[in-house]
Amino acid sequence: MNIQQKKEEFLSVFENLSTQEQEEVIDFTYFLKTKQNNSDSSKELNQEIQHLLSNSNSFEFLSQEEDIYSLSDAQEVYS
Repeated sequence: MNIQQKKEEFLSVFENLSTQEQEEVIDFTYFLKTKQNNSDSSKELNQEIQHLLSNSNSFEFLSQEEDIYSLSDAQEVYS
């Protein structure tokens, strides 16, 4: 079944629905479209944040921090 046949089948089923059911189908279609757009926007935002953080020196101090604790600081040693 190609896309045109699926569209025709959908329209024939859609036309036989009550007005309320048709409105629900339309609302659901808008919901799916909005969800897709939000998902794309969210991915883009995450990529932009990741890019900014990777080029930022804000967290560089974490990689340069000295080890202030050693094994001798542990109260109990498990082996």
